[in-house]
Amino acid sequence: MASKSKKARQLPLQGLPPEARWLATEIIGGHIEASPIPTFVIDAAHTVTHWNKACEVLTGTTAARVIGTHEQWRAFYPSRRPVLADLIVDGADAAEVARLYPGKYRKSKLIDGAYEAEDFFPRFGEGGRWLFFTAAPLRDGAGRVIGAIETLQDVTERRRAQAAMEESEMRKSAILETALDCIITIDQEGRIIEFNPAAEKTFGYARDQAIGRPMEELIVPPHLRERHRRGFARHLATGRKVILGRRVEMSAVRADGSEFPVELSVSVVHIGGRPLFIGFVRDITERKAVEAALRESEERYRQLSITDGLTGLFNSRHFYEQIKDEVGRAERYHRPLSLLMLDVDNFKDFNDRCGHLEGDRVLVRLAETIRGCLRRPDSAYRYGGEEFVILLPETPLSEARAVAERLRECFEALEFHPAPGLTLRSSVSIGATQYVPGEDIKDFIRRADEGTLRAKRLGKNQVVVME
Repeated sequence: MASKSKKARQLPLQGLPPEARWLATEIIGGHIEASPIPTFVIDAAHTVTHWNKACEVLTGTTAARVIGTHEQWRAFYPSRRPVLADLIVDGADAAEVARLYPGKYRKSKLIDGAYEAEDFFPRFGEGGRWLFFTAAPLRDGAGRVIGAIETLQDVTERRRAQAAMEESEMRKSAILETALDCIITIDQEGRIIEFNPAAEKTFGYARDQAIGRPMEELIVPPHLRERHRRGFARHLATGRKVILGRRVEMSAVRADGSEFPVELSVSVVHIGGRPLFIGFVRDITERKAVEAALRESEERYRQLSITDGLTGLFNSRHFYEQIKDEVGRAERYHRPLSLLMLDVDNFKDFNDRCGHLEGDRVLVRLAETIRGCLRRPDSAYRYGGEEFVILLPETPLSEARAVAERLRECFEALEFHPAPGLTLRSSVSIGATQYVPGEDIKDFIRRADEGTLRAKRLGKNQVVVME
């Protein structure tokens, strides 16, 4: 079964352009595929790169049918039109999103550049389904949008419950008994006078335990109670509306002392000239989990995009981004900046003799040695093949040379055992140079590279300083 599953996941990647194939391969990693949240991903060309099992189950559309195509719309609409992820990739403004999702969308409060929407899809299931969906951009290390991830949540039951409540709006007792949201009413003294079954279930108090008690003592976390009292007293004194008529997110506390996130809206009605405050409280723990999963996925992807898979050091793309920042900082504050370029000596011969797997072990050990020699502000990168570079901020050339010598000596002392009874050592040639204010970054890098080449010509396993 495992081999069949793997084959099924690989087939849809055939024929994808390199960027799309790389995106799909990196993100899959078991993370999205194993998620119970229906999720799909598109790249910058609007090509579907991933469509997980949960998405197949919800939409009835298989991954094999859409991966590698621009036909993600087919799962949702009868004719071609952008889905929310397409709008994210296109950088659509709010007006364009509003045109396609009128009155159905909002910007995410937690994820920059993301949108949330809720809509009805008549082709799903029997009688259609309501979906809550969130689309967020995927960015590379430079912040460029290189794709989008969209998650789906079936909220049909919630929407149907809301409709049922709206239909029976005039029947207060029925609403209180059947509402899915907590409904808590307090008087002008802040004491609870209504506590519906959903509130009992959510907060862990029976109705008779809650009635007559100050609300803040039951459901407001201790660290927020004084703030609540001041705000409530200010409203009674001035009529100032801080949260009335709005939906706000905040923390609440259960009877067992555990805190959890809620969405709260408060309305005020006047009966007999006295105000009553009706609070509608919804547990948004699950929604927050989805948002956290999106943020985690984006951060995981960002880290993958700047990290070398073999050594765990940063990759060359991230090096070119960082060296611009470090040069700018050195210029701005007139501080020294040094650069080391390393090349493993006789690496091709080692590979030919011992095999590429053993050669990879040499590179991994070198990366570990580099990490052990770095200070907090330093950063190291796999430049390509057996070449590595190290940026040393706040470091004059004399100190850079000392770092390079220490690194060279530590690596030279390592022993490698590619075969039983065989012990080998390796070494590195290092070029060291310091940034010259005003010079082109290419010249800065080229000078370090020339130092490495000169170290090779002079017999290898040494440090050459380039003034």
